Amino acid sequence: MRTPSVLAGLSDWQLHRLKARAYLFSCAPDACLTGCSAALTWDFPTVGAPPDVPVVVRPKAQSRGPMPVCNAWVGSSGPVYRVDGLWPFHRSAYEADGALKYDNRPDASSIVAAQSEREFYLRRLGLDVARYGWDLGFRRRATLAEHFWALLRDNPAG
Repeated sequence: MRTPSVLAGLSDWQLHRLKARAYLFSCAPDACLTGCSAALTWDFPTVGAPPDVPVVVRPKAQSRGPMPVCNAWVGSSGPVYRVDGLWPFHRSAYEADGALKYDNRPDASSIVAAQSEREFYLRRLGLDVARYGWDLGFRRRATLAEHFWALLRDNPAG
């Protein structure tokens, strides 16, 4: 398939953004982009090659509030850390702790120390950070949702 000349000067990411938005508009009115496709909508920095097709499109009905940008890069003047989820207008992020994967590792203490340094950096950027572990994310999702709602309520969009 030939690329129209008007699109010839666009980068691969710019072309993906156009494809993702076009696909979104062809979906049901309650659909939204997530993942890399959503990150492009917010003009977040991207690395590597874009996906071949728009990343997940989910009905908004699954969420009663703003959808986070998943795996978003943050930093003061460029990408430094990638958070598990970011609500950019609420200046809030969430991080899932991987404590179970650190069991029985000789470098577990250095991983936990790096995690603390990372959280310090995120808070210095002005992000409010919610951390949660496997049990909360898997077995007590309603409680986790309450934590997220409190985070968003304490950090209104602005």
